[in-house]
Amino acid sequence: MNTNHEDVTSQRRRALAAGFEPIKLFRAGGYAAFHYKGEMAFGQIVKKEGEMVQVEHADPDMPNRVIMTSIQEGYVYKTSAKMVRDYEQELIDMYNAKQEVKEEEQEEQEEQEEQEEQEEGQAITRSIVPASYRKQYQSVLSASGNNSKICGDEVSQMLLGKGLEEVKQIYESITGNSATRYSHLNPGQQRMCMGNGIRAHLRKQK
Repeated sequence: MNTNHEDVTSQRRRALAAGFEPIKLFRAGGYAAFHYKGEMAFGQIVKKEGEMVQVEHADPDMPNRVIMTSIQEGYVYKTSAKMVRDYEQELIDMYNAKQEVKEEEQEEQEEQEEQEEQEEGQAITRSIVPASYRKQYQSVLSASGNNSKICGDEVSQMLLGKGLEEVKQIYESITGNSATRYSHLNPGQQRMCMGNGIRAHLRKQK
């Protein structure tokens, strides 16, 4: 309840102007409208104690729904069961709407975090070589002088230090296939695919 007398008096004037009538006879279980935190609230009367009355607020989510409010100067008003039910439903709808917004925001945040994790994972594991194989790779210098990885088998040793055009010639001479099938890939992926093609061809020859 707002304790500022001028504010409460203004609220009372607005309530009377809206057609609310002060309760004169209080009974437990009766319906009442009253001022609560600067607004008109609704509920059921619990009991009257002197110039105060206990009213159970219609808000189902309030931790402590029993409100002590003053009946002095007629600050508790008559109302109907329908108005109390409508008020309660209005509160429920409002809370549900807030919960839906909160859940949507949570879903958007989770989707954004998941997308960021995927993007980070893609940046780390952008190689098309399975992780189990990458662990076995050796670090060497490529023909261009850059750091590279090889698996260390016979084919990788054969191609070590060779330029891309040389690798294409070796691939075509051993497999009989055209290296143009890998031209849409980047140079590193072309070397890898052609090396795997040579390995597959050699295995068939054994």
